Amino acid sequence: MKRPPQPIKFLILFFCSLLLGYFFSLLRQSHSYTIADHSFHFNVFLFVTAAVLAFFILLIAWLSYSKFLSRHFEISWTRTKYLDILSYIPLVLLLLLPLSNSRYVDHNDFSARMALFGFAVLAGILSIKFIIFQKLKTEKPESTHNIWKKIAAFPLKRKLVILFLLALAIFNFGSVLMKKGDISYSGDEPHYLLITHSLLKDGDFKVANNYADNDYSAYMPEGVKLDAHIATGSEGHPFHSPGLSIFLLPFYTLGLLFSKGAVFYFVRFGMSIFGALLGIQLFLFALQEWKNEKIAMILWFIFCFSMPIFFHSLHIYPEIILALFSLTIFRLLQFSELWTKSKLLFIGFLLGSFLWLHSVKYMFILVPFFLYAMWILLKRQKVGSNILYFLAGPVFLVLLHTLFSYTAYGSLSPFSVYGSLSPFSASLEETTTLSKSLSLLKEIFLEGSMKIRLETLLGYFFDQRDGLLLYAPVYFFGFLGMIELGRRNFHKLLSLLLLTAPYVLGLAFLTQRGAYAPQARTQVAVFWAMGILLGYFLMYNAKKIFAYLFSAALFLSFTVVFVLLKNPWALYQSTTFGETQRAGQLFLHLSNLHFYLPQFLPSFLKIENRDWIPNYIWILVFVLFISAYLIVKKHTFKTKLSVHVGIVCLTLVLVFLWGVLFPRFILQSPTNMTLPTGDKLTFYSLGRVIRMPSPGHFQLPRDKRSYVFYFTSWRPLDEFMLNFGSLDGEFDVDIKYFDMSLFKGTVSKEKKSIQVSPTSFYRFKKRYLYRLSIELFKTSGVIAYTNPFLFSLGQ
Repeated sequence: MKRPPQPIKFLILFFCSLLLGYFFSLLRQSHSYTIADHSFHFNVFLFVTAAVLAFFILLIAWLSYSKFLSRHFEISWTRTKYLDILSYIPLVLLLLLPLSNSRYVDHNDFSARMALFGFAVLAGILSIKFIIFQKLKTEKPESTHNIWKKIAAFPLKRKLVILFLLALAIFNFGSVLMKKGDISYSGDEPHYLLITHSLLKDGDFKVANNYADNDYSAYMPEGVKLDAHIATGSEGHPFHSPGLSIFLLPFYTLGLLFSKGAVFYFVRFGMSIFGALLGIQLFLFALQEWKNEKIAMILWFIFCFSMPIFFHSLHIYPEIILALFSLTIFRLLQFSELWTKSKLLFIGFLLGSFLWLHSVKYMFILVPFFLYAMWILLKRQKVGSNILYFLAGPVFLVLLHTLFSYTAYGSLSPFSVYGSLSPFSASLEETTTLSKSLSLLKEIFLEGSMKIRLETLLGYFFDQRDGLLLYAPVYFFGFLGMIELGRRNFHKLLSLLLLTAPYVLGLAFLTQRGAYAPQARTQVAVFWAMGILLGYFLMYNAKKIFAYLFSAALFLSFTVVFVLLKNPWALYQSTTFGETQRAGQLFLHLSNLHFYLPQFLPSFLKIENRDWIPNYIWILVFVLFISAYLIVKKHTFKTKLSVHVGIVCLTLVLVFLWGVLFPRFILQSPTNMTLPTGDKLTFYSLGRVIRMPSPGHFQLPRDKRSYVFYFTSWRPLDEFMLNFGSLDGEFDVDIKYFDMSLFKGTVSKEKKSIQVSPTSFYRFKKRYLYRLSIELFKTSGVIAYTNPFLFSLGQ
């Protein structure tokens, strides 16, 4: 391709700077827009200032990066300047922004969409720069080999320390972002911490008194009331195993020395240590398995900083600890040549601790691992009588746990933590519960529907609320790694499956889901195996098209982590019986007013799923994906840089159409009503808090919050009357029509009325969309729930 002359390159930069001047002018003005006036007003000073600054920034970036490429790859600066100028082509897509201006709801939504597209364009620019770097690297591979040689020259221990500290830093940076999102604890987390609190303050494992005394206020937000997690029939003991709480004891103790907020960070830090160590174990396994440090480092990075490991390394659940112990045992059994007594004691202790992390659930892992370790040590390693050192740990910890169960729950059974609800809860004195136990066992194993159990298993991977593959699509390629491992070492693949599949299949058989915890919790304890399988794909894939697909899936996986850090409430969703809302919160957030993403995604909630068509489509696509990998032969090809630039620009156009063109909210749960005026309206998303005694009349029982009313009509509304007030109480009230203020002031034991002439609206499909928002702040002693604020629309 003929390279453009030097002046053309400067003209390209100049044109791009004009576009950036327009973008920053639009972004600056958008904060003062309203539904009545949101047209772009050309401000010469603002535009020229932004354009000049943008030109110099682009010029410096272009010259410096192209010079870096020229020196690094020892090629002509003229060529690298030509190549790098192509990376700024995505800026042309800023010309699409006026299309968003015509679809305006309020300035907050509009500014957010502008900023989103700005970041997307920046990501596109950086992507093309990375592609250019990769293209030059393939031409001169020796230029980057030196980098890996320098890394390889580092002592292994130093590399492990660096990786460990880097993982800790990134994990805990994520913890800070979650705290900014007003996230404290979810699910079972506060209950594990209360056990830790009892161990620290009372020196015992009884928590009934701690629940009664609200001791959890030491770390929970004000006003939170916890339901007691106490085993029925016990003397105030929890139905959680103590292992995790014991591990957290030093971190919880340190946190209490400072403040309630410090407890959050210290316990998250404690959990992140296990996540970082798990990443180190996977790195060591990859290094020993393939002798390829580059693959090991890439696998470490993907495994640690994508779902589910990233978020489970920050949450108080025992699965991440079990994953660390399991992978450590597996790696030592695979690669150890010298079996010292201390090493045998060590892996035996790790194995025995499984029971203390969960007395029942991890039996599905403990038993296969115990049998596998015995086979390896006796048959392959021939440790002989030294096997007693390995057995010492499990025997001691199991006996200790049995003593603990009998002392706390009056039963020798590990199932005793469930109290009298357990089918194995009969104590030494109470043998009369045998019939009840048999009845419960019959219900568990014989009366459950196999359809529900199969759907539970499929949900682990595909459900839009907690399925692995929708939150970490990079692990689609773990199944391809399973093919590669099977081709090379079927016995190792069989070992992996026998060690991990019983746990996943057992939970699916019992229809267990990880509600109110980060996605894919049911797989985290054995997820190290998926990491190994992904490594086999990275190491042995020789099909270029699947390498491209992998890059796209990896980008989506990291994007999901970024979005969840910005919106951490989407990590916690109910998946239990009785839940009927199929939509995952993440995919609701990624939807817009004109595009509802959840309707295209699979759902395997414990309701009737027979007619949910996306389930069949996604499973079919998965089967076709696996089949294509089996059918397609090894191949490679070169793609022109222009094709890569085109793909990046096309992706940005899709981002614009999906996430920028339309307002970023959705309308759900339509409620049709006829007002006293005769107007037929449809209200959306009224929620459970708002009470509606009659059409158009609402009671708002809570203050310190914003109530938003979306409603549509088939014809434009000429005018309507707003009536609002409180018969008993004083409130500071702020009422807006879209982003225009209608009323801001104090309402004290009175009712007020405002006549609204809605000349501005949003055209939604064939309807006319309107929005009213009300912010309430109680200033008197009245309880708003018993004396609600009144609001009506009509006469």
